[in-house]
Amino acid sequence: MALQTGLDQWLVSLPDGVRGARVGLLTHAAGTDDHGRSGIDRLAALGDLQVVRLFAPEHGVRGERPGGEPIADGVDSVSGIEVCSLYGPRGRGPDGSGEIESGIFGGLDAVVVDLQDIGARYFTYPGTMRRLLSAAARAGVPVHVLDRPNPLGGLVAGSAGRAPGLESLVCAFDVPLRHGMTIGELALLGAGEDGLDDRAVRVWPVQGWRRTQDFAAWDRPWVPPSPNSTGPDMAELYVGMCVFEGSNASEGRGTPYPFRQIGAPWWDAQALVQGLRSSLPTGLRARPTWFLPTASKHAGLVCQGVAFDLEPHNARPADAALIAAAHLLCCALADPSFQLRVRGGVYGVDRLTGGDALRRAAGGGAAAVSELLLAWRTEAAAFARARPVDLYPDRGR
Repeated sequence: MALQTGLDQWLVSLPDGVRGARVGLLTHAAGTDDHGRSGIDRLAALGDLQVVRLFAPEHGVRGERPGGEPIADGVDSVSGIEVCSLYGPRGRGPDGSGEIESGIFGGLDAVVVDLQDIGARYFTYPGTMRRLLSAAARAGVPVHVLDRPNPLGGLVAGSAGRAPGLESLVCAFDVPLRHGMTIGELALLGAGEDGLDDRAVRVWPVQGWRRTQDFAAWDRPWVPPSPNSTGPDMAELYVGMCVFEGSNASEGRGTPYPFRQIGAPWWDAQALVQGLRSSLPTGLRARPTWFLPTASKHAGLVCQGVAFDLEPHNARPADAALIAAAHLLCCALADPSFQLRVRGGVYGVDRLTGGDALRRAAGGGAAAVSELLLAWRTEAAAFARARPVDLYPDRGR
């Protein structure tokens, strides 16, 4: 059976419960049909559904805004539909603070969510969705989540714990860093944990997808869910390399290879790779690299560092990117020029990973890092055996 997302199914046969409804749509550039056409445009063209409002996550509904930039309310230039930002103004800040006001649901019969997640907990879309679900429930507006597969498949890796006080858009769920869940499963997990009524959220599961299938098995073009999500290799490496957003090293933004290379003007690429190679798992290679970012950290400065390559025909563990990132962080902390960023009294690495375990282990040396990674494997295996929500059971856990 060919893969059909929730959107594909709605385009074939719109459910009776939403025919004639006035809906708000939370989506983005990767919310496309099986031919890569925008779900905004496809749904707006249906005669028996009225898309009257678009809800914008990070990067905007068309995916044109860089990461971290607040999105303004406005009008979609393509469809002419009103855009209400969930990433920026009126208390709906990027840090996840504040509640979404009920006024944004005025005149709506339902809300539809169609977001392509990347499979790593740091992505802000699931957190934005979770806040929208709670706000819609308070306003008495039902939500339909059109599910999409996880591009990393169902493999799980990384810590499943989150320390109190570290809830944010980049750590909105208490799940592993590589969680192996779909956006629809995360919606049901959040709805359950937040005490929402069973009727508040309905998920339309993907048809023809198994957890053993990563993006390579989809037979679809890659549509970037964010400007720096350049392909499936980036998605897998992002699971580990995103932790360097919490440092003064460049994670490759402003280059053709974001999250596939890490560097800084003061590093010695050759020495860094030499010290790292023995720690890398099978299937992942490191090589010295030099790059010139045009944006973000160290823009206009030549950076030296490490580029990571996934070996296409060599099996690697699910936590390969985390192994590489953790050991690279350990090497980096030995250099006094390398610094971890702190905001609001919280280390950025802690905010991203849900606690201080990685930061402390990396500061303690290679043996401490290896011990932490083994503990994370145990946590991930326990999570995979007892998934809190499972819309795709007995399919390659």
